[in-house]
This record gives sequence, structure tokens and C-alpha cells, in this order.
Amino acid sequence: FVCISFWTLYTYNRELVYPKSLDGVIPLWLNHAMHTAVLPFALLEILATPHRYPAKRKGSILLGCVSSLYISWVLWIYSVTGEWVYPLFALFNPAGLAAFFASSLVIIISFYNFGEFLNRMIWGQYK
Repeated sequence: FVCISFWTLYTYNRELVYPKSLDGVIPLWLNHAMHTAVLPFALLEILATPHRYPAKRKGSILLGCVSSLYISWVLWIYSVTGEWVYPLFALFNPAGLAAFFASSLVIIISFYNFGEFLNRMIWGQYK
């Protein structure tokens, strides 16, 4: 999710997620380590290691909890600094921001289910 959402928004309008002013602060290699390398490494991990996924409900709840913690962290940073971690968030009113986070969670759960599907296709029903 991180790689695809970040680079999609960056391609559309980089100022929404990674303002040009950050180029002097965050080196290019670190930007790619945070936003690019995660996808090929995740794919390599699927190919190299079979995974045992929890039941769908439990996995979705855990993923929802982790996502909620991240959203809480983003909101806390905004409440303390008055600045959004990603400038994109400043474009939304509270309802729009909630809708954005909810739709992101749906996409994240879809990616999780796709990863489980790939794991099953590559490794079979691993127990």
C-alpha cells in the first residue's frame, strides 16, 4: 500500500506527499528505502517464505488496529505541530479525511487478502 499509494500521488502531484523542499533533508536513497524497496522485498518474501495467515476476521481486525494506530499517530502529530505529515491531508475537511482513511483501509485489506492468495498459490495450503 505504501509504495503504490505514495508513488501514485507523487506522480500526480509530488507536493501532496513529498514536497520538493524535502529533497535537501531526506536523501533520494532514503526516500526509495521508505517508499520503493518495501514492494520488491515484500514480493521476494512471498516467494522465499511460506506464511501462515490467521483467520480472515482476526487478520482483518489486527490490520485495522495497526492502521488505526498509524492514523492516530498522524493525527497526534498534526495536533501537536499544526502540520500534516502529508500535505494531501490539508485538502480534506474532517469527513473527507475520515472517508480517505476508511477507503485506504479497504485497499489495505484488499492487498492483505491478495498477499494471502499469492501465498496460497505459491505454497499451497500451508499449515
